[in-house]
Amino acid sequence: MDDVNVRTSTRCPYCRSDTSIERELDPELGAVSLDELETLVRNEWRRRLGPSSYEREHSRTIIRALIVYALAPGSPVREIVARQLIWWELVTLGAWGLSRAAIQREFGELRRAVGDVLTRAGLDRAKVQRLTESIDSQLGKTLQWGEPAPDEAEA
Repeated sequence: MDDVNVRTSTRCPYCRSDTSIERELDPELGAVSLDELETLVRNEWRRRLGPSSYEREHSRTIIRALIVYALAPGSPVREIVARQLIWWELVTLGAWGLSRAAIQREFGELRRAVGDVLTRAGLDRAKVQRLTESIDSQLGKTLQWGEPAPDEAEA
């Protein structure tokens, strides 16, 4: 069965060269599939955090959950999954001994990585903003970190 909303491409979403590999694109995500977006975001997230963070996992699962949630923020099931995985990531980062400010930075860089990758993949600016705002909203509701961490306020 063919889905009229599914597109395919053999072009790299970044350099536009032909890869000879047919990729199935998600119409909601521009020139990338959800699988590609998950990998690209993880790589960008780690790059932004720097080499000192490379030993930590930076879960693909939370990336996917937040993106899928952002595509349909009204879904109670997606919200529950995103919330549970945010808590899991919080516990994992805490187990590494990260401070509240460092954990906030991790989540902030994740959100920015999603926005940057979607922008480079050709998604229109308004949609990128809507998706990243949904991610910010879910992070804020779950973590309830509306105010800066004490060590950030002193800086």
